[in-house]
Amino acid sequence: MIKKTILTGLFIALLALKPGWSTGIDVIVMVDTSESMFPFFDDLINYLIKDILEKRLNQGDTFYLLSFADEPEYELSAAITDATDLEKVIGRILLLNALGRYTDLITAINYLYAFTKSLQEQSEKLVLLLTDGIHDPPPGSPTDMDPDRVRETLLQSAQRIKREGWSVHILQMPLTDSQEDRPTKTSFLGDMAEVLETDIVPYSEEDKEVLDKVIGFPVLEFPGYVGEVSRRFKARFQVNNPAKAPVLLVLSEIRTDGYNILGKRITVRIKPEQKKRLSLPIKLPDSLPEGEHQLPIKLIFRDDSHIAPTQGILQFTYVPGRSILPYFLYLLILVVLLLLLYILIRLFIVLKNRIQELSFPQFYRTAAVGQKEKTFKRPLVMHVILQNSRIGFRNIHTVPSGRSCSVGGDGSTFLIYYVPMPRRIGVIVNDGKKYNFIPKRKEFFPNLTDPLYDCLDKDIQAVSSRGHEVTFTFKEYISPLEEINNLMHSIRYAEPEGLLALKKKEEEKKTAERAAQG
Repeated sequence: MIKKTILTGLFIALLALKPGWSTGIDVIVMVDTSESMFPFFDDLINYLIKDILEKRLNQGDTFYLLSFADEPEYELSAAITDATDLEKVIGRILLLNALGRYTDLITAINYLYAFTKSLQEQSEKLVLLLTDGIHDPPPGSPTDMDPDRVRETLLQSAQRIKREGWSVHILQMPLTDSQEDRPTKTSFLGDMAEVLETDIVPYSEEDKEVLDKVIGFPVLEFPGYVGEVSRRFKARFQVNNPAKAPVLLVLSEIRTDGYNILGKRITVRIKPEQKKRLSLPIKLPDSLPEGEHQLPIKLIFRDDSHIAPTQGILQFTYVPGRSILPYFLYLLILVVLLLLLYILIRLFIVLKNRIQELSFPQFYRTAAVGQKEKTFKRPLVMHVILQNSRIGFRNIHTVPSGRSCSVGGDGSTFLIYYVPMPRRIGVIVNDGKKYNFIPKRKEFFPNLTDPLYDCLDKDIQAVSSRGHEVTFTFKEYISPLEEINNLMHSIRYAEPEGLLALKKKEEEKKTAERAAQG
C-alpha cells in the first residue's frame, strides 16, 4: 500500500512538470467501485466515462480517472491529442469492476481534493463525482463515525474544494438493496451539493442527455447528409447548452485538410438549458471534385469556448453550378408576393372609395326623410383654395355630435395634399350645437392661437414648414342633385307670384278704363 502511494505521488509530480497542459482543462473523474454500483457499472464505463473521452474533450484537455471503494485509487490519465491514442486508455477503463466491499466516502473526498490540488493551478478544473453518496467504511476505520460526524467532516471537505474555485458536478446513482447489512443507507450528496453550490444529476437509463447535464459542456450535433450542394451552401448544426448559465460561442474556422471552409466568423449566444440551430456558411475548395463526399472537418472555436465534439464528418453531394437556381426561385417568389401585395392594396383603396361614393345617394335619400323629421345633420365639406376639389368624397365627412375629425396631411380625415403637411395639425369638433376648429400644432397656425368657435364658412389659414400659405373653409355639404332640386323648387314657387301681379295690373287697367268712360 505504501509503495503504491509513493508511486502515485511521483506520477502526479511528473504530471505537474509536463509543459503545455495549461492550455486545456483538467477533467478529474472519481467513480465509486463498491458493490452497490454493480447494477449500473457497465453503463458508467461503456457509456459515460468512455463517451467523455471520445466525444466531450478537445485537444489540449487532460483526463484523470480515480476510483474508490474501501480506499481511493489512482487509475489512469490521458492527454487528449489524437483519437487513436485513446484506444489503450479506453481498454484500461473497460477492465474496471465494481467489486469493493465497503465505501469510504470521507477518505475518497479527501484524496480527490489532494489529487486535484497537486495538478497545475493554471488549468481550469472540472471534477465529476459518480457515486450513490453512501458512506460505509471498513470496520475499525478512523472514518467509521456516527452520521452527524460524517456529515460534518464531508461538509468541511466540500468547503475546501469550493474555496479552490473548481467546477464540481455530481451524478447520483440510485440506492439499491444489494447490501442489506449496511448500517445506513443515508446519502450525503445533498448536503455536499449545497455547500459546493452545484446541482445533483440523478442517473437514469432512459435519460439520453444525462452525460450532457452532469458535465455541463455545450454539445455540438453534426448534420447528417445535407443533400446536393454547390460550392457555397449552408450546413445546419445544433448546439445544446445543458448548463444553467448562458454560453457565448465564437466559431472562427472549419478546417479540412488544411483549408478553412467557413464562409465567415460566427458568434452565437445560447440561453441556459436551450438548444439552438446554427446555419453555418460553407465555401468548398475549388479543387473539390464533383460527386459524393464525406469530408472530415474540425470546428475551431475561441479558446474559452469549450464545446464538444469539434471533429466529425460533413456528408454531401457536390454538384457545381446549381446554386443560382434556388436563389433565383426565391427571388422570383419574393417579387411575385410583393406584386400581389401591391395589387391587393390598390384594390382595397379603389373598393373603399367606390363604396364610399355609392353610399352617398342612399345617404341623401335618408337625408330627405330626415329633413322632414328635423333630425338630419348635414355632412361637412372642406374647401382648400388652389387645391383640386375633384377628389370624390375624400373631403366630405359627417362629424357626429361629441366627436371630432382630424385635419392635415396624408392620414388625416380632412386632407390637405397640394402642400406637404403633417397629419392631424388640427381637428374640427361637433359639440352638439356648433362646429369648432381646434389647432393641435399651433406652429402651423400663426394667426390662430385659440380655438375658432362656430367655424363654418370662415377662412382658416395654415402655413407649412416651408412657409407656404394654405386657406381652407368648412361648409355644410349640398350635393349637386340637391342644388338642382332647390333651383327647380325656387322656379316653381316664383311663377304663381308673377301671374298674380300680372292679373292685378290688368284689373287696375280695366278699372281705369271704366272710370275714364264714365
